Order: sequence, then C-alpha cells, then structure tokens
Amino acid sequence: MTSVKTPSYAVRRPIRAERMLVAAIIGDALMVAAGLGSGFWLRFRSGWVPVQATWWASGGEVESRDLGSYVPLMLFGLALLLVTYGWAGLYVAGNLLRWRRAAMVVAKGTFVWLVLYLAMSLVLKFSPPISRIYVVGSAAGVM
Repeated sequence: MTSVKTPSYAVRRPIRAERMLVAAIIGDALMVAAGLGSGFWLRFRSGWVPVQATWWASGGEVESRDLGSYVPLMLFGLALLLVTYGWAGLYVAGNLLRWRRAAMVVAKGTFVWLVLYLAMSLVLKFSPPISRIYVVGSAAGVM
C-alpha cells in the first residue's frame, strides 16, 4: 500500500494565513492607538483647541486632562474600533491584500466607530466625559 504524501506547503498555508491575520490585527491595534493618541494630543496638548468654552468647543470649563484619565477611554475606543473593523469585513481574507477595498472598509468602519463612540459617550456618561473634538481628531488620526 502506498500512501499519498501531502506536500508541506499545503500544511503550512493555513498557519501562514492565521499568522498574517494576527499580524494585521496587531498592526491595526498599534496604528489605532497612535491615532487615538494623536487625537488626545490635538485636543488637550497642542494648544490649537481652546480650553475655555467657545461656540465650537465643549460648553463649560474643560479642565486640562491628563493622559492617565483618558487611557481607559482610549482602550475602550481601540477595542470598539477593532470590533467595528471586524464587523465591516476588514479581516476577511479577500480584503487583506486588496488595498483599495481595505481602504474603503477602513473608512466605513471608522465612520461607524465615530458615530458609535459618540453615541455611547452620550448614553453611558463616561467619566471623564469624552471630548467630541477628541473623537473627531482621533478618527482623522486613524484614517
């Protein structure tokens, strides 16, 4: 009896695809964290957005936030955005290597995340409250 030997590349292919998927998720998490950090810097550290109330900034006096108070909100935003990317289909094998399709999925997922994050901040009343300018700046940084 002769047995047919399975080629080694056929066994390695699913493992390689799995590793590429994990690498894509880790890379996305790092870039999203950088985008959320840029949104925090834009809102609270750059000086471009006034701390006192204006017609386009938050109403009332906004005290200067430290990064430590925003880290839990940033982690929640990171997790929510990665879940939104998964929902939008970014991590489907057919989208990972097609950059135009992936760019459209990222844009769609980021817009849905922007609306969800702002809606959840209104409904759940986070402490400290999430700045709307921070969320828009973070969405721009992620894009």
